[in-house]
Amino acid sequence: MRTNHDLLETFAAKHVQRSFRDRFLHEAINKRNKLQSRICHTINDVFADSYRDGACPFSPDEICIPIAGTGVDSFKEYRWSEVLKEATPGFGLLVISADGSKFYAETEHDYRCPSISYSSSK
Repeated sequence: MRTNHDLLETFAAKHVQRSFRDRFLHEAINKRNKLQSRICHTINDVFADSYRDGACPFSPDEICIPIAGTGVDSFKEYRWSEVLKEATPGFGLLVISADGSKFYAETEHDYRCPSISYSSSK
């Protein structure tokens, strides 16, 4: 059976910047509030600019797993359409596929700037 740690390691190896992988794993497992803040405000620590402005890679019925986000339970399986209903838009989000091969993330928005999306769809 695959553990959350195994899933996160697979995801990090494919998508998280090499210099940040160990920190990402630590925060995702032990300090989710810290990771949530990082996704909201300094997402470029986690993901390369090549992922910026990516489209959502998930179909509405696809199973995915939120790692960070307001309104959703971390590490619980949801359909993408359920994530959209439960998550609070504009407050940061990181959702990965059940196999760790793809992701969608959003920064926090403020009154001057909309959220910026990052995804593996490019």
